[in-house]
Amino acid sequence: MNWLKHWLPRGLTGLAAVVFGLALGRNVLLFLNYLRILIAFPYNVDYGEGPILDQVIRLSRFQSIYPTDISHLPFTIGNYPPLYHLLQLPFVWIFGPAFWYGRVINLLSLLAAAVFIGLIIYRLTKDWIGAIAGGAFLLSISYILHWSGFVRVDSLALGVSWAGLWAAVCWPERRKNTILVALFLTAAVYTRQSYGLAAPFAAFVWFLSSKPRWRAFELAGWTGGFSLILFLLLNGLSGGGFYFNIVTANVNPFFWDTVKNYWNGMWEHIPSLLVLCGIYVALAVWFRQKAWWLAAPYLLAASASAITIGKDGSNVNYLFEFSAALALLAGLIVAWFGIAWQEKQWVGKRWWLKAAVMLLLAYQVTLLYDWSMRDYYKWPTDRVANERADIAEMTAMIREANGPVLADEFMGLIPLGGKSLVFQPFEYKQLSIGKVWDEENFLTDISERKFAVILLYDPSGWDSRGARWTPAQLKAIEKNYVLKQRLAQTRVYLPRQR
Repeated sequence: MNWLKHWLPRGLTGLAAVVFGLALGRNVLLFLNYLRILIAFPYNVDYGEGPILDQVIRLSRFQSIYPTDISHLPFTIGNYPPLYHLLQLPFVWIFGPAFWYGRVINLLSLLAAAVFIGLIIYRLTKDWIGAIAGGAFLLSISYILHWSGFVRVDSLALGVSWAGLWAAVCWPERRKNTILVALFLTAAVYTRQSYGLAAPFAAFVWFLSSKPRWRAFELAGWTGGFSLILFLLLNGLSGGGFYFNIVTANVNPFFWDTVKNYWNGMWEHIPSLLVLCGIYVALAVWFRQKAWWLAAPYLLAASASAITIGKDGSNVNYLFEFSAALALLAGLIVAWFGIAWQEKQWVGKRWWLKAAVMLLLAYQVTLLYDWSMRDYYKWPTDRVANERADIAEMTAMIREANGPVLADEFMGLIPLGGKSLVFQPFEYKQLSIGKVWDEENFLTDISERKFAVILLYDPSGWDSRGARWTPAQLKAIEKNYVLKQRLAQTRVYLPRQR
């Protein structure tokens, strides 16, 4: 019976680890298949992809993407710093306008973020199963999967910020490394400005927990210095446009109900993960887990950043850093409990507890898979499968149009069709509400029928037009344009005959 008492705990715990690994593997395959489908799709899927591609094209022609005069056409806004756009320049010069290279950058960035999370976990715990679990968990989270297929800045920002955290964890005592960490953190900020909180704060606290502690203030100085230099440079080159577009133009109203709805969604779909992460943060410092000094401040700051999802027009990209915090903590939890043959851990002989944690996390990953399939995987892939022909027809219509084109959901077809973007409806509706922009000149342009085609997304179950256009703009369109057909849930308007 001794052999049974010796091997049964190891066998059952190992079996639980296998179940957990298979569940994670299924989610990672779903993530990779999702990216494969969207990378191969030649058109935009998300509203915000159009402005990004248009800005990449303008940068390729050495034009500013941060306008200062918004009193006349084109009415465009550059909401984000330019690093993601700059990385796409070689591709647009070689291949022309396309969405695939932005999506490939997303794939590589998120894979890099997963690898860096895993490397950090291994560096801190020497547990390779926890390291693999943490990295795979990032790619399993529904928010990460959904947004990864869109040409948006968030995936690159996350990958670069975790490169900085990895460098911080590896060599906090080296001065040259402090500069390297600051460069990575600054690069993340100049991909998406909100990344100036979670990763820099976590790196600062980590440096404070390591010797020499004054390196933390050195890191803050380097990061702040690099960020200020780049701000002055970009603002100067754009004639003040960088500040206006990044700061002043972000005037969206805030709704606490949106924050509450997202929290309720997380509590419904990832309750086990939230509870386990809370337990780890509460107890790890008591058990002198060194990783706490990175994980806890990152989670705290990422949670604060996640609250900004209450801004009108926000989406799951505001939860990227919070998702990364959960992935890091999931890996650390696995490493903390360990597997059956790690007898030196504080739960070394409590094999049943280890197996229970593995199975609980496996169940959580299964819930994530179902959530992704139902709410996040389906509609982008359905668009690829069912609307390709209609979207191709709209692209051809734009290419043949004798004049500028207006669109909302399918703005990305405008640069694909060889034309420049002249209006971003949602952004300028917010500027109008905030009294930063006067729409009278634009209403005159509509009344004079300057636009050859207008495409208004009108799906069932959501008032897209009301969310993105002002009532006066919609009234002017109905008065001066005639509805000709519907393609891909989109109303196609042409000018009325005079």
